[in-house]
Amino acid sequence: MLQTYTAHTIVKEEVAPHIYRFVFASDNQPINFVSGQYILLNVTGGYRQYSISSSPQQTQEVEIVADTTPMGAGSKYLLSLQLHDPVTFRAPLGVFVLQQTDLPKIFLATGTGIAPLKSMVLDLAARDFKEDYHLLWGIRTHSDAYFKNDFEQLDTLHPSFHYHMCFSQEDPRDTTELKGHVQDGLKTLFPNINFVRNYEFYICGRSQTVDGIKESLLNDFQIPASRTFHEKFT
Repeated sequence: MLQTYTAHTIVKEEVAPHIYRFVFASDNQPINFVSGQYILLNVTGGYRQYSISSSPQQTQEVEIVADTTPMGAGSKYLLSLQLHDPVTFRAPLGVFVLQQTDLPKIFLATGTGIAPLKSMVLDLAARDFKEDYHLLWGIRTHSDAYFKNDFEQLDTLHPSFHYHMCFSQEDPRDTTELKGHVQDGLKTLFPNINFVRNYEFYICGRSQTVDGIKESLLNDFQIPASRTFHEKFT
């Protein structure tokens, strides 16, 4: 059910060039949402949409990740925030959510499209999901890998989870990393396309990138559209 929340800022952190992580703690009520959903943050001049990157099991606060490069109203508002500053937002919204099935899953993100997929992965880990689930994150350079430590910890604690990073502008540093675009990394990880035909796929990133990944899944892997779910960032 859509609610209006008052909260205060407890984390403001630049995790990569122009990429900021914020955590807002609720002042009045638990924040209930399904992993993959987003908030509408009340900024100067209106509302801006930000996907929740924290676990739905963590109901007293929400984490978001914002690319401030565009320097629009949302970017300027977020950059002006200081610790303990009040915020208001509406939540939850969005239909790009984790499906309640026992099928294995592959999460494909580019850039800050990692946010809702991080929430989904944390949700599965909290529920001790037994089937395989893989996260493939396409980024440009190692300085953009701001959630690497979180995913390494999950990989260590949860045998069903596997994460991989795919770098488009740098060479990999270790065996868990790949080079190229997400589609290239997927083909490298799963050369036997039959292996992933019973998987669900979750995709998040910029519109053109999401369309390219969906086309690759359909044409190269023969994944039916009914098992692909996506969110396009603008």
